[in-house]
Amino acid sequence: MNHFLQSSAWEAFQHQLGRKTLRNSGDDWSYMAINEQSRIAPRLYAPYGPVIQSSGALESATQSMLLEARRAGSTYIRIEPTGAVTADDLRGIGYQKVKAAQPEHTWCIDLKEATVEELVTQMSQPNRNIYRNYQNKGLVLHTSTNSDDITILTTLLRSVASRNTIQIHSDSYFHTQAEVLMRQNAAVLYYVTFENEPIAAALVYDSDMTRYYAHAAASYAHRKLNPGAVIVSSLII
Repeated sequence: MNHFLQSSAWEAFQHQLGRKTLRNSGDDWSYMAINEQSRIAPRLYAPYGPVIQSSGALESATQSMLLEARRAGSTYIRIEPTGAVTADDLRGIGYQKVKAAQPEHTWCIDLKEATVEELVTQMSQPNRNIYRNYQNKGLVLHTSTNSDDITILTTLLRSVASRNTIQIHSDSYFHTQAEVLMRQNAAVLYYVTFENEPIAAALVYDSDMTRYYAHAAASYAHRKLNPGAVIVSSLII
């Protein structure tokens, strides 16, 4: 199954940012790649791609990307292959590992056969208690597919970035993302309020089979209420 960052919804978001993309596929491989300007030089980047379906298909996929990169005037390609591929496969055709652009390790929960009660039971005891009792603490959970509400998340993100001295995307980046993805039923904003004040928010991506916990932030002043745990448990349920 392809990652969300290889989806048509993500590609539409890239187009709205003014970036050019291309798709290609062959025997047991496929990719969506983005023409980007890195700090070094123009590159062709496949987030969580190419998707490799059998051993031996990796070299054909990367050769295709190299050819397309030359045609586009890109200096190099950046890949994050998924599927039937190993680190040894990449080293075997001359690729070098660099600092990751996307998370290298993710936790995937299988929801297909589980009941709500089974999912709640599988939570840690503190999170289980938070999920079952958050309303008694005055917390209210909201969901939104109105892209204007993304300001709830961006306001919280700016506060987190200021406190922890980290770099985040611009407000316009998040607003464009919400506008494009929500229009395609591919994103939902979750947020929690306390005394009518938003104290935590998360943007999730939705594909046909998978929900992705993408961007999140919470108020430091209200950390003892654990609003982030309310959101995570609720979006899983």
